[in-house]
Amino acid sequence: MKHLSACLSIVFLALLVATVVPLAAQEKGLPYVVEKDDTLWQLAGQKLNDPLLWEKIYERNPFLRADGRRFVKNGQVIVLIKPGEILQGLEELGITETFVPASELGLEAPKPIVITKSPDWLPYLVAVLAVLLVAILMGYYLLRRMLTADPGTSGPAQVPGGVTDESASLHFQEMAARLHNEATSDGVSARSFTVLRLESGRMWGILNVRYSNGRSVPRHLSGQRAYRALVRFPGGDSETLYMLQACGNDLRYGGISQYLPGPQFRFEVDNDLTPAWRPAFVAEAEIVPAAAPPELAPATPVAEEVEEDGGITIELRPQTDDQGRMVRVKGVRVGSFTFTQKGTETTFRFREEEELEPATVS
Repeated sequence: MKHLSACLSIVFLALLVATVVPLAAQEKGLPYVVEKDDTLWQLAGQKLNDPLLWEKIYERNPFLRADGRRFVKNGQVIVLIKPGEILQGLEELGITETFVPASELGLEAPKPIVITKSPDWLPYLVAVLAVLLVAILMGYYLLRRMLTADPGTSGPAQVPGGVTDESASLHFQEMAARLHNEATSDGVSARSFTVLRLESGRMWGILNVRYSNGRSVPRHLSGQRAYRALVRFPGGDSETLYMLQACGNDLRYGGISQYLPGPQFRFEVDNDLTPAWRPAFVAEAEIVPAAAPPELAPATPVAEEVEEDGGITIELRPQTDDQGRMVRVKGVRVGSFTFTQKGTETTFRFREEEELEPATVS
């Protein structure tokens, strides 16, 4: 009986050892060498009773998540490993790694990763274009502001208070003298310039307005009151001049103003202010400016019949309804002459020549 009990005890111990030792070995994570054709799915199913545990191997090794390491081929998920790499966590699951060369998988080489980088100069180009756009917009704003400013009040006036029909002729003489003397530095008096034709009206266009400080600025005229005059210069040439009625400032068309956006230049006449006493032949008469002519005493009216006593007689006749203003000279041979009027003052200058002919102005 005792012998039977001893035999049963030995058998029980043998069975216990055969059962406990494999379990202990599994709990300690003994290494497992993966054989050919093994997969993580098969190993996890056979050894761990759960094929899904292969994902834990993938998760415990971050480098397997790099691009090109995991892909699908023929409906299967394949994780690519390379010889010499160490897989962490397999010992804990009771599996050791094996290595399959990439050449045996028959996979295509991973495509190179292309990184597109913007040129270094692109931000600078964008900045330059932005600055140019701002400069263009600012220039357009300043140009429009300059052109649309009031031409009569945006600068100092040549004639404070404006020009009247009666004073327009005198101011055109002064304008002509100013232009002539600036160009030649001759210092010619305004009385040496003759207004041949004078008209009032309205003006349109982009013109250079000259202010009393000598500054000329393009302005946009849209029907402002103005004067136009044909003025004869001492050399015999004639020029058409324009003047703003509100301030007497010079108006000049040309230069950069003719290329600026705006209405077409035009002058619409509404009144002819040419003096009735202007000589009809004054445009053809040759004027020889005399240097420092002697000042003549104011002429006084004399009787129609004048005795010839060897002296010089100047007869002035005022303008009437039937006859224009007249001047008669006796006792001197008159060739060229000038006749100007400033307010109530009349100046008659002449140059003596060989033949004696009465000079009549009507």
